[in-house]
Amino acid sequence: MAPGSDQDHSSYRSELSGVYAVLLVVSKLCSYFNVEEGSVVLGCDSQSALATAFAAPCYQHLLKTPCFDLLGAIQNLRLSSPIQWEVTHVKGHQDQCLEPSELTDLELLNIEMDKNAKAYLPSARSRPRHHAIYLEPWSIWYGGEKIANNLHSTIYSLVHSAEAKQYWLQKKHLTQDTLDLVHWDALHQAFCESTQSRRSFVIKSSVGMCGVGKFLKRWKQSSSSACPRCLSDPEDMLHVWRCQAPEVKDLWSTTLSDLHTWLNEQKTDPSLTELLLDISPVGGTLLLIQLLPIGFMNLWNTSQVLGGMAHFMGGCPAIGQKFSRIISIPLALVALVGVGSLPS
Repeated sequence: MAPGSDQDHSSYRSELSGVYAVLLVVSKLCSYFNVEEGSVVLGCDSQSALATAFAAPCYQHLLKTPCFDLLGAIQNLRLSSPIQWEVTHVKGHQDQCLEPSELTDLELLNIEMDKNAKAYLPSARSRPRHHAIYLEPWSIWYGGEKIANNLHSTIYSLVHSAEAKQYWLQKKHLTQDTLDLVHWDALHQAFCESTQSRRSFVIKSSVGMCGVGKFLKRWKQSSSSACPRCLSDPEDMLHVWRCQAPEVKDLWSTTLSDLHTWLNEQKTDPSLTELLLDISPVGGTLLLIQLLPIGFMNLWNTSQVLGGMAHFMGGCPAIGQKFSRIISIPLALVALVGVGSLPS
């Protein structure tokens, strides 16, 4: 049973757990029967797991890789093993295309292991998985859970996240109620999967300190702070979304029409389509715009938008990629400004 939290688990970690189990069992057998030499063939259907598990030992490098706890334990077992290890990649699911008589011994064993793992899965899900791993170099625990991935960012978040939220509360950019409505984990994942330029754009747009008239004049990059389209003064970030210039309205119309066509092609739920298209550059509907992410829709699992706009989670995995090409809208604005504090 692969140890770790639900967020840690992946097919890669499961394969590493299998490699670790084989090494551990062989280590104990060698110790019990005083085996001092020999060799073992280890087959695995994951090339990446084999490559990292049997790479040259380097603990400093391990800390930057996923599943460093398992990899560290595997390396210690390898270094203490009195026998030689021969690893080979075994193609998985060969029973779907070949007859049993055509399969090698390793392929047959791999199929048997897969079947046993699937049979054990229902009971494994109900059992605790946060436990120390024998011979792992060291471990860090928080709230009864072991940190197994993203060590640097996880520790940084644990140390500073509460402090940062308290700072925003003191600055009155967020209330406690609106703070609780922000899906911080999804925001974190979205930013981690974005480019540096995209993260900079979202943050600067969210706080309004970007290339709009208000700041261009302050930075002495322009003699006027007025909007170049409607001449409203000053032009700030909120005005960009609400500008009433004819060309802006045409752009909104064309953009939303393209989005409507694509949503229909993807057979999107009608209620979600209606929600997405209920957007205009004026009034309270600005809030909906700020809740829609750029290329991050695949991070959200369900849709639940109530009258109070508590949460927005879209259901179509591909919508984010398409939507980011149709409309460029910063996600983090709702996190930094707050649902309840947007001007009307």
